Amino acid sequence: DSNADDLGDGPRRYDFNRPTSISRTFEQNLQSVGESFAKTGTIDFTSLMRMTTTVEFLGLKQITFSEYLEELPNPTCGAMVTLAPLKGYSVVHIDLGLCFVFLKKLMGGTPDMEDSVREFTEIERGINAGLVGRFTEIFRKAASKFIKVDAGFVNLENNTNYLSGISDGEAMIILRFNVKVDTVEGPVELGL
Repeated sequence: DSNADDLGDGPRRYDFNRPTSISRTFEQNLQSVGESFAKTGTIDFTSLMRMTTTVEFLGLKQITFSEYLEELPNPTCGAMVTLAPLKGYSVVHIDLGLCFVFLKKLMGGTPDMEDSVREFTEIERGINAGLVGRFTEIFRKAASKFIKVDAGFVNLENNTNYLSGISDGEAMIILRFNVKVDTVEGPVELGL
């Protein structure tokens, strides 16, 4: 059992179905990308929203895709993207309440929290696809000192059950951020 206690000074048990560690160098590189994403995102979104926007890097988390989907609220704003030359799909998750704040501000309104949680209309879906594109562009800039990434938008979903293209047991590394617009804040996550 991989959940068993340590065996003292002897060997530790390792579950090959659930890898729990990445190399220290790779982790440091991802930390650097996350911190760069936060700095660039703060500047970019403050300019876009024309009000103080803060992006804070909260760290890394390693989890399987199925466990990650279970953690996401439903409805949500989840997008599948490609980050070539990285293989497969990646997930961009933006807090649904935060999406509505961005929408209101971009359409000339006040950035107040949405009273009720609901799915997007077709117009809102198109605007949020652009918002996801903005986040992936910021990631491209942040990762550029390590690898040249070409981001591509695949689809945007409000229902987590429709996010597909990654097998359930696939290990993911989640870069976690907190975005604050005026007095409203929410999580943004990028799953690789």
